[in-house]
Amino acid sequence: MRRKIALAITADGEVDLIRGMIELLLPQLDRVLIVEGRRTFQGKPREIFGEGWLDLLALKPEQFRSVVTDLPDDNAPSASMRQREMLQRNAIGLGVRDMQPDDLLIAVDADEFVDPDWLDSHADSVSVPTRMFMLPCYGGLDRRAPDWHCCLKHLTTPVGDWPPHETGWLFPGGVIAPIRDLANLGVQYWRSHPVAKTDEVAGWHLLHLLSPEKDPSRKLQRQAHDWDLGADCHYMIHCLAAGIHPYGWWGATQIAVPSQLEFLARRHPDTVLGDLPSLNERHHLMQEALERFHNSSHLKLSSINPEEH
Repeated sequence: MRRKIALAITADGEVDLIRGMIELLLPQLDRVLIVEGRRTFQGKPREIFGEGWLDLLALKPEQFRSVVTDLPDDNAPSASMRQREMLQRNAIGLGVRDMQPDDLLIAVDADEFVDPDWLDSHADSVSVPTRMFMLPCYGGLDRRAPDWHCCLKHLTTPVGDWPPHETGWLFPGGVIAPIRDLANLGVQYWRSHPVAKTDEVAGWHLLHLLSPEKDPSRKLQRQAHDWDLGADCHYMIHCLAAGIHPYGWWGATQIAVPSQLEFLARRHPDTVLGDLPSLNERHHLMQEALERFHNSSHLKLSSINPEEH
């Protein structure tokens, strides 16, 4: 008997990205589960769609489940951003309780796109919680970031230990496992303590892929990370256009749009940014960004790279 596959997305209103992810994977899926929190990871109220996702994604009722969870507000003394994130992710188990223990659950954030070809090749062989490595695309589908957006490895790892330029550090994205595992200890636990990791790229992490006019403002208001208070929207848009990290840690390189994501580029042409600025222009912009970063004394390692702390 074929094991069923459920895709669970930890959502924060990213309709365009989630619609694209569903379109990419739907032929292989038996269930789509959208998990929302009534508050951001910072504890601020946020809009939820709930059952409204059914129409937004053009799914059939038997294909869809919605889970909405209450998160502590920003005045709760013992609630941290990481705890709110854990509560929302672990609520995924509520949406798959009627499925079989050996059915497969893919648990991702809205910007963690699983490669359908990879899934087709590996779905039958996944037997333990496995973290999927993904290629970071920064700002556009035609950009490959050597790092992901909250990583300090370029500042702490000796140059001789850096990975090949062709891949950079792959992003540790969502987790895939039999439902019995993810619904037991919880998705957040297995993201941090996977039994296995993929040996190859299993998808793409799409960083700041929404239109530059709205993505920076949304991130500044709602993300779990502590940004430089001076990094306003205009500054972030300037960096995105040049393909560099807002703190100057790295500059993205230009690539061809992955063939599996060409449909997304056609639907959202502004996700293809075209030619990068000259190396000289980017060098000066990165130097300016690094100076801003070093002047931001309130930033801490634990707030910039919460996955590892």
